[in-house]
Amino acid sequence: MAQPEAHEIPTRRTPVHWRNEEITALVNHMYDNRASGDTSGNFKPQVYTSALTVINDDPDLQPLRIGPAKTVKMVKSKWASLKSIHHAIDKYRNQTGTHWDSANGAGIHGPAASAVWDSYVALSSNSHMRSFRNTGWPYFEKMQEIIPLGGARGRHAFHPGVMGPPPVPDADENEPGLAQAPALSSAGPSTTANHSSVTGPSFTTGPRSNTGGLSTATSSAGAKAPL
Repeated sequence: MAQPEAHEIPTRRTPVHWRNEEITALVNHMYDNRASGDTSGNFKPQVYTSALTVINDDPDLQPLRIGPAKTVKMVKSKWASLKSIHHAIDKYRNQTGTHWDSANGAGIHGPAASAVWDSYVALSSNSHMRSFRNTGWPYFEKMQEIIPLGGARGRHAFHPGVMGPPPVPDADENEPGLAQAPALSSAGPSTTANHSSVTGPSFTTGPRSNTGGLSTATSSAGAKAPL
């Protein structure tokens, strides 16, 4: 009698667990080697290899490990995730009217501020900020020194002072140190900055006035000025 064909049962990939102590060791190692990285936080292969050795061979970390020992691929993936979080925080704190500190995060209080916050983190490009509504990120200061150019700036950056998302969001890529910034009031972030509407800025075709603004006066085509 023919034997039934044996089918190999695929093995489920073991999830990677990172303890806070392991993340701290990784950030500290990259900080100590920041001179060998570029301004975007990218390092040569040997830095990731040495970070792996620090994490796996530290006798204080070994008892805390969950799952198998880390690999270089895991270290690179975790570092990429940390860079994305840093980028998201730096982008947020550079917006008009926002608050950030490493103990309380964005410090969102009150219904108006909550509504603006909810619309901000609803964008997939801002999803890394969801964990930091009122919780800080202890690695930000060191990450800021490792990646000095990690902030998001430009015309597509979202300004929480405006109720609603920007017309064209940034395309970006969550883990939860203290200068106090002005906290958001219950009335929401400041709206003193001027922002263009979704339909874009409007322009007039008249000549500039002496005050530097665009003149709203119109004249007939071809009309000659009096001599």
